[in-house]
Formats: sequence, structure tokens, C-alpha cells
Amino acid sequence: MTGKLKTFAKQIAAQLIGAMDCFPIGNVRSLANALDRLLCDSALLAEARRHAWTLGQTRWNWECEQGQILDTVSGWLATLQVEKLRD
Repeated sequence: MTGKLKTFAKQIAAQLIGAMDCFPIGNVRSLANALDRLLCDSALLAEARRHAWTLGQTRWNWECEQGQILDTVSGWLATLQVEKLRD
């Protein structure tokens, strides 16, 4: 993972504390431990679900993200178009 992507992932993770758990890519033991914590603690699981639902309703949804996503895709497409014209 590039430094820029790691920074972005950490920023998102900070906003999602309580709704998700982070673990290293490919580390199945860490994934299993995260799942075990949720499955063995029904109150923790219920709180994570509530928090994830709230975030989905208020922040991480199409209505909130569409402008940035569409701008990013438009930028990529414009770059590809320019590169194609150069070839």
C-alpha cells in the first residue's frame, strides 16, 4: 500500500472508530481476532452495528460522497482523454 493510500485509510479508520476494526492485509489471525471480539460480545456488536448504521445515514452514503466521486472519475477520464490524444 502506498504512503498516500495508507494515510487515506488511517483518516477513514479514525472516522469509523467503533464501527469497524482494522487489521493488516492478509493477516487472517488479526481478522479472526476482530471477528471473535464482536461475536463474543453482543453489546460490542450491537454498538458497532448502531454506529455503522448512523455513519451510513449521515456520512458514508451516495448523497454525501457523489460530488467527490464524480469529480474524481471525471478527472481521471479527462486525463485518459488527454493521454489518448497525445498518442
